[in-house]
Amino acid sequence: MNPHSQIALKEVKQAFKIIWWIFSIAGLIIVFVSVFLKHDLVLSISPTCMSMKYFNKECILCGMTRAFLEIGDLRLALAYQLNRGSIILFLLFCVNSIVFITFGFINSIRYTKKL
Repeated sequence: MNPHSQIALKEVKQAFKIIWWIFSIAGLIIVFVSVFLKHDLVLSISPTCMSMKYFNKECILCGMTRAFLEIGDLRLALAYQLNRGSIILFLLFCVNSIVFITFGFINSIRYTKKL
């Protein structure tokens, strides 16, 4: 592999790492909000779906906010009724959050050992 390819590969890896960090932090916030904040507060600050607002047609994420709040209260059947993909997406957020926190913890241990 030539030096230019190595530099490009390193930059792509760094870009994916930054994107993963951003999405992981957003996922952690979503899980936290779903579990710990009051439904009324979350629903009052969440936006209206643009698809419903302008076209009166449900999109793939319609009902996801309410479904995540129901998952936070362990009402999985109601969450599934609100949006069929909500449970899978919530689990993906949780698994990613666990991996993200573990990755950060392991890297912090490695960093402190280098000092």
